Amino acid sequence: MAEQGDNTERVAGEISRLGFIRWHERVLMRAHLHLVTCILGLVLIPVGFEMFSDPGTLWQWLQRYGVMFGGAMVAMFGWTHYRIGMQRAQRRADRANCPQCGVYGAFDVRAHGQSPADNSEPGDDEAGGWIRVVCRRCGEQWNI
Repeated sequence: MAEQGDNTERVAGEISRLGFIRWHERVLMRAHLHLVTCILGLVLIPVGFEMFSDPGTLWQWLQRYGVMFGGAMVAMFGWTHYRIGMQRAQRRADRANCPQCGVYGAFDVRAHGQSPADNSEPGDDEAGGWIRVVCRRCGEQWNI
């Protein structure tokens, strides 16, 4: 099953506008920015622990554990989005080679949809929708 938020129409539009290689680079950059967010969230946990190392009042106790809890939430958010972004990029990149001539990422988007392209059961690579592409070199058509 596709991850929540995997909008095939948006992905097809971005690939049409930017080209596959640039789209793939942007998805990877976005994912790695989420990884940086995750690391910053992990840094907040010991910072919160050290900032209020001996909480004397209820307010200091709430600040200490609030910063630590916030850091954990930021880390979980960053890690989840990093993992999803990398999986999406990998899933599309695995299908970006032309089956006929083998050229990578040199195709134009022809159509897209949410259900499988034919009436059979969707495969793992088509669960989030399909994008029909045609190779610029040889004219072969396939789904990514």
